[in-house]
Amino acid sequence: ILKNGEIIDHEQTITVEVINYVVAFNVIMNKSTYKYGDELDYTAEITYANGETADATTSENLSTNYNNEQLGEQTVEFKYVENLELVEETNELTAEVVVNVIDYITAIEITSPLSKLEYQIGEEINLEGLVVTANYASGATKDVTSDVVLTGFDSSVAGTYEITVTYTENLTAVGEEN
Repeated sequence: ILKNGEIIDHEQTITVEVINYVVAFNVIMNKSTYKYGDELDYTAEITYANGETADATTSENLSTNYNNEQLGEQTVEFKYVENLELVEETNELTAEVVVNVIDYITAIEITSPLSKLEYQIGEEINLEGLVVTANYASGATKDVTSDVVLTGFDSSVAGTYEITVTYTENLTAVGEEN
């Protein structure tokens, strides 16, 4: 700009801000089968518009609808919500995974003892009256009498015996790599 033959510069500045925001959200499950009451085992990662990535596993912006007391298969939705205050918008990204929650035994209980407690040499043990109940983490119970193994009884030798009652249930799905 010229004024009376002199060059006069006038400047004004404008402040702008470039917002880096989340463009992708990924959840990696470390397993797909969980025991009743277990927390999810996963890693969450976010990718920003500029290509940078960050671990979002413990982020306050991350939520899920997982219910560790709901037995069976369930679809779990992970939601990552980012508040973009400068533009007064919310950026919400989701990811879904399928997990299976299984019950497991916490204890067995002899709910009714053997009817017969005295035997003669050579006599086989009589299981009449015996009722064994399995107690599960969910609070469920199951009669497992027909599947128990009794050890510690030897009718070939006179004496007093402590009989051990054992019940084993197959939980091969727990910890399985999927």
